[in-house]
Amino acid sequence: MSCPVFLIFHDLPNCFAYAKSCSYYCEDVTPSITGVLNTFLGYFRVRSCETPHRELYVQVFGIFPTSHILVNRTFAALAGFRSNEEVVIETVATLTSSCVYIAPTSQNDYEICVSDDARSSAHVEYIFLQQIRIVFPGLLFPLWISPNVYASFRVGMSTIHLTCFCRVCFL
Repeated sequence: MSCPVFLIFHDLPNCFAYAKSCSYYCEDVTPSITGVLNTFLGYFRVRSCETPHRELYVQVFGIFPTSHILVNRTFAALAGFRSNEEVVIETVATLTSSCVYIAPTSQNDYEICVSDDARSSAHVEYIFLQQIRIVFPGLLFPLWISPNVYASFRVGMSTIHLTCFCRVCFL
């Protein structure tokens, strides 16, 4: 499945996307925590219409048909997207990986992760599993250590083939 939509930002601390139909300009861009926006639609590639090589991959909740896809502001900005940008969403097949290697993108991001708030690598792993579900080598993404503090990470490789898209799941 492939369809054109407008990408708009949401501020929930996760890397999920939400499909929503609304008028040309969405006034209420906050995804509902309950109801149809909790309906899992699948894993999708979000590709810019202006610059087709600019893309990101997300787990999408909501309902089709849709006119807009809501993506976290920080996550979308790290991938180079703008609010109200026209994009194409396309379903992608995924594999499950039991191990994904990630690395902070800067010394500052590393220090956020080893601070008292982050507590441990087990805590970072736990919040990672709560905030993102599809990764691929080279993906740049934010990880919220607390509601207003995030660190940026890049995916290295997984236990699956180096160019696949992997679902991240609890073991």
